[in-house]
Amino acid sequence: MKKTLAAFALCIFTALSSFSQSKDQPSDTLMTANEIYTKPEIEAEFPMGRAAWTTYFDKNMKYPPDALKKNIGGEVVVQFIVDKEGLLSNVMAISGPVELRPEAERVVKKSRRWVPAVQGGKIVKSSKKLLVTFYLPAE
Repeated sequence: MKKTLAAFALCIFTALSSFSQSKDQPSDTLMTANEIYTKPEIEAEFPMGRAAWTTYFDKNMKYPPDALKKNIGGEVVVQFIVDKEGLLSNVMAISGPVELRPEAERVVKKSRRWVPAVQGGKIVKSSKKLLVTFYLPAE
């Protein structure tokens, strides 16, 4: 079997420390429209949950040929913002092999609307980090 067919990636939702320009807010604190929650009570998620995200990612991911040629696998952390409508922005791979980062970003950017985060019973803008693991085929 060709390497390109045998290679795959696994995307895992994680409790990685979040990023943001704003600080965590207690649920009883008023917030302005531009604040971003880093640890909301209910985190933003891909519609239908983790299993649906993994299926989506595996279906849409194309293992980078350069990474396959160089036998590069590993973990990529992608951070992004989910707004109140579930739209993604500021998608950026912040760690992991350079050869894998663009593909992880591409697939996250291509994903449909997410279910936004909730804080104090209200839908809020939040930050999210995703761990994407690219596995090389066994030889």
